[in-house]
Amino acid sequence: MDDRFPTNGVESQSTLKIRLENLLGKEAMIHNAFSSSRTELFVGRQRYFDRLDEHIHGDTPPLIVTGKPGMGKSALLANWRKRYISLNPANKTIIHFIGISPRTSSLASMQLRIIHELTYGFNLPPDIPTNQNDLNVAFVNALFMSAAKGKAVIILDGIERLEERDPAQVLSWLPIEVPANIRFILSVSPGTVFDVVAKRNWPVLEVAPLEVVERKQCIHAYLQNTHSTALSENHINTIVHAVQTSNPLYLDILMGELCIDDAPSIAGQKISRYLSAQNIEELILRVIERYELDDTLNGADASFFRNIMSLLLSAGNGLMENEINELLRGETPSPQNTPLKTLLPNMKHILIQHSNLILYKHNAFHDAIKSRYLSEEDEKRRFHLRLADYFGKNYSSQRAIEEFPWQLTQARSWNQLFGLLSDISHVPERNY
Repeated sequence: MDDRFPTNGVESQSTLKIRLENLLGKEAMIHNAFSSSRTELFVGRQRYFDRLDEHIHGDTPPLIVTGKPGMGKSALLANWRKRYISLNPANKTIIHFIGISPRTSSLASMQLRIIHELTYGFNLPPDIPTNQNDLNVAFVNALFMSAAKGKAVIILDGIERLEERDPAQVLSWLPIEVPANIRFILSVSPGTVFDVVAKRNWPVLEVAPLEVVERKQCIHAYLQNTHSTALSENHINTIVHAVQTSNPLYLDILMGELCIDDAPSIAGQKISRYLSAQNIEELILRVIERYELDDTLNGADASFFRNIMSLLLSAGNGLMENEINELLRGETPSPQNTPLKTLLPNMKHILIQHSNLILYKHNAFHDAIKSRYLSEEDEKRRFHLRLADYFGKNYSSQRAIEEFPWQLTQARSWNQLFGLLSDISHVPERNY
């Protein structure tokens, strides 16, 4: 908490309040963009919508949505929320996707964002806690004060990705008794965190794999949306009867790859190569290797793709296209100096673009890139320092105010961070 919003006697409460509002507003935009990316292509699974409706209109404890990674929990919740808002526009609805960027995995960031949304949604008295204990109290207070004024739906996707050192404490911030007007939906994959959550004996909704007919519906929807003619009915039948494609994420990534080149003559070869991947991790590795081996993209080596992916992974809340281009300036991305703009249209199944901001579309890609390129602490620190140097040169911009202190913290550049936070001249009043 103090690392992100330190109070050093220089910043007034009003200045800190504005900084928080600016940052939380940007984070809300990122979550909304991520949610929108999950509603572009979705084959409705009505039984799950019915169960979520039943929960929201009841008075039971929080509902736990579970299922193996890639089963479509995020897409289900995003699409249900979109439908719920259209039917209940007066009710406050908050969705938080944990892990879509480094900042979203922070418990403090998540609590601050929810408090902020409830404060403005229900006109609550503002409260800016400066340590984790005060934040926990403020969070519970915001829930109960909001419940007295109206109804709110709070959806937290990916609880297992919260940065909590002790899994046993993963829900210590959420009271056992939640006000009836505050309807929580929490998604979590099977594992240690789910076992902890299950001890509260809250109701559970499990998302099952796709049936063959659902897989075929997904494929036809994808082809229609992309106007692709790459796949014949024989190709489609091969895909839907592969056991791996019962996983919605596997199927989504596969379709993204198959539709890049709209040539039916090579579709069969591509299908065979990708379906040899027995799980999502192997499939993503094949996708990464394809980009690394693309000479028109990388030139002599794989540095262009690797650097883009590593920079995005190291950013606090994504990067803008112009920021990536400026960060890569001076490098030789390919013999033709391929601009990022030509690469991005073919990466819609990997990256999200919203309001010129780019971030990872799937946590699985985020994890794979981290394992492949940034598994060593020295390499992680190098990219954080690279971003800190970039944003530090233009600290008058709102983006730099968001990223620069965070990058210094991640790089453990404590002396530079202390100097920044101690110098009031680094707080540009015109941005407030």
